[in-house]
Amino acid sequence: MCPVAQTQLPAQELDRYLQPVWSGEQQVIAVHRAKTEEEDEPIAEGFEQSVVCSANVAGQSLNWSERQVLVRSVKLATAATAALHARLSKAQAALAQLNAHKQGKKVYHDADALQQAAQAICKQHQVEGLLRLQIEEQASSRAVRAYGSYPAEIRVERSWHLHSEVDEAAVSAAIRRLGWRVYVTNHPHPTLSLEQVVLAYREEYLVERGFGRVIGKPLSLSPMYVHSDQRATGLIHLLSLALRLLTVLEWRCRQRLADQHESVAGLYAGNPKLTFFSLVEPSAWTWLLLFLTPRRQSGSPLGMWVTSKRPLT
Repeated sequence: MCPVAQTQLPAQELDRYLQPVWSGEQQVIAVHRAKTEEEDEPIAEGFEQSVVCSANVAGQSLNWSERQVLVRSVKLATAATAALHARLSKAQAALAQLNAHKQGKKVYHDADALQQAAQAICKQHQVEGLLRLQIEEQASSRAVRAYGSYPAEIRVERSWHLHSEVDEAAVSAAIRRLGWRVYVTNHPHPTLSLEQVVLAYREEYLVERGFGRVIGKPLSLSPMYVHSDQRATGLIHLLSLALRLLTVLEWRCRQRLADQHESVAGLYAGNPKLTFFSLVEPSAWTWLLLFLTPRRQSGSPLGMWVTSKRPLT
């Protein structure tokens, strides 16, 4: 299972997929997750479809059916909507000051130049097509007295003022597509439902963190100082066993803390009073440091270092 990038699925194609949802022809399935023991919270909604894909590989045409899951995250849509309104406010504030007369500030005396500068501001704040721009021309005349060889005249001075207004219809159309993502998977629906797809992807960071442990600390696969493919394969297998051990240790410790409604203190030397609960911390590596970190033996004339042997139960 993986998300589909915008290069693979342009915005116009995504709008075509979502049009049945906006018109009410396609029903969406709500996905909930346990917030407390008695209450569930909605986290997403979506639907799925099957798309026939084709590709040319080594001169041979291949066709297959792809399962696509279209999901709209509630929190992502809410955050994106707030960010959009913030960008609109900033863009309107910048447009209001675009042609203001201030010392050292450029003043546009051409409607075309002012229009281009306004479009650049909209592009900078990513609100193109969401604001209605109107340039108003104002002309004022004043009498100029004769001076030397210059005769008296009526001089006309022109100025341009920029007005911006939010296009509510365009903003509503932009908001309704916020938060939507497309995922593809080769799992059939009987073995992995839409709700399970969403919940599994939300927990993908756990798998990625596990691979991060293999690459970096504490397992340190990279850099690999072996010259034989057989030894490299054996090292990867060995570290995968260590990763499983760390994962099981972390899960068991957190589950035990959750069952007993307890917290743990003293995991960090810099803040011994800091306590951790079962939901986020501590990690397996923190547990190992707690039980296996060497400490100086008190009263030892040689200042010997011993390994702390704390009970694991």
